[in-house]
Amino acid sequence: MTKDIAASDRVVELGPGTGVFTHALLARGVPSSRLTVVEANAEFADRLNARFPDLHVVCADAATDSWQLIDRTEIDAVISGLPLLSMSVDAVAGVLATAVSVLRPQGHFYQFTYGPTCPVQPKLLAALRLRATRIGWTPRNLPPASVYRIERQAG
Repeated sequence: MTKDIAASDRVVELGPGTGVFTHALLARGVPSSRLTVVEANAEFADRLNARFPDLHVVCADAATDSWQLIDRTEIDAVISGLPLLSMSVDAVAGVLATAVSVLRPQGHFYQFTYGPTCPVQPKLLAALRLRATRIGWTPRNLPPASVYRIERQAG
């Protein structure tokens, strides 16, 4: 999920949980000053603060109020571990619309999922003028895991 992220990128991670992808991003060379994580679960947010003391951890719901609490300047990538399949269509639309609105023109939204298809409904992608491409798949994982890159449609 982090292979397309450059060390110079400004990244927002939504739903980092215990910090598996957070750790991978930092290991790739993304400095903590260019990475913000948004975690709704207060216990996980506390663990992230303890594990990554230099990191900006925002304890908020990514579907509602978190975007007012972070620096939205020149974001290159949004990494999401949010459980989109269990969220309402309106909540998913809110997350995607806001994330895409703060991304740089060539920025990408990366979504991790255990589902067999993109967790964003095709109608919603079309309504937001987005396209999704599966860029990673781990079939030996149970259940199989996929990573989708979601980006603006050309034109």
